[in-house]
Amino acid sequence: MSTFSPESPATDSPSPNPQYARRSIRLGTRGSALALAQTEIVRALLERQSPPIPSVVEVVHSLGDRVPDRPLAALESQGIFTEALEHALRESRVDAVVHSAKDLPSTLAADMLLVAAPGRDDPRDCLVTAGGTSLRDLPPAATVGTGSPRRVAQLRLLRPDLRFEPLRGNVDTRRRAALSGKVDAVILAAAGLRRLGLLDRHAAVLSIEDCLPQAGQGTLAIEIRAADQRMADIFGTLDRVYGSTRACLIAERAVLAHLGAGCQAPIAAYAEILPDQSLLLRGCVAAMDGRVVLRASRQGRVEMAAEIGRTVAEELRSQGAGAVLATAEGEAT
Repeated sequence: MSTFSPESPATDSPSPNPQYARRSIRLGTRGSALALAQTEIVRALLERQSPPIPSVVEVVHSLGDRVPDRPLAALESQGIFTEALEHALRESRVDAVVHSAKDLPSTLAADMLLVAAPGRDDPRDCLVTAGGTSLRDLPPAATVGTGSPRRVAQLRLLRPDLRFEPLRGNVDTRRRAALSGKVDAVILAAAGLRRLGLLDRHAAVLSIEDCLPQAGQGTLAIEIRAADQRMADIFGTLDRVYGSTRACLIAERAVLAHLGAGCQAPIAAYAEILPDQSLLLRGCVAAMDGRVVLRASRQGRVEMAAEIGRTVAEELRSQGAGAVLATAEGEAT
């Protein structure tokens, strides 16, 4: 099994214009422990610039945070965690927003810009249980908590006997549901567990082959106003430092965009840079009952990331992805 570690800068950070260090950047974020931890990662990157760029954190509560008991698949999922943050940007209450890239709608509004993707952590999913049990060793008909159609669809292919229950809340809340016995297991992103110091003996990492990740999983994304040149210059510097992340994110998000799907559709997309420096993208669309699983992949030059994503989406559509997604949407409403 491959191992993953947070991506390190490809080169030393170029120095931004010294005038940019004079005023603190207001970073917007959700208020969860994970969102705040991710924002601190970005703050540290800004502090490492020469000269250091100061920043302050502004917490913005989203619709997804205000209705924690409703399954995400039953809500209007496009932008559920981002709309309030973008509103704060438009009102100039914040200068930039730190997202989990997987929460971003596949297409941004014309006045918004995804300016940087400063590094990727482990993109895989984890099974969390009280005893650190693997997926294959879960007892028959075990109950697994997750609000992700993508995870349900793929895991039903491997373990059709499992029972899945919608489960929302922050990372610690969902993790405690498994450790307390409320459910037998939960599925969480490895990156989130690592960033919170919770990737421990209770977590069994699932392979990429068993559960292809969500587009953007493990990746940070910085969103700004498209017309804000100061922020574009500052965060463009960070984006240039992290060589492979942006291309992989572009390819993965292109799959979602060309399938016309949101972040809660049963779609997986994962891109990686191979040793020969080419980009390999794998995509998957799966029926919620696990009986239909469509897969496609394409390899090509890094600079063709968007075209590679479009090609993978077209291949999935030719296999019947449209009908699978329409059925999944009906099941969620």
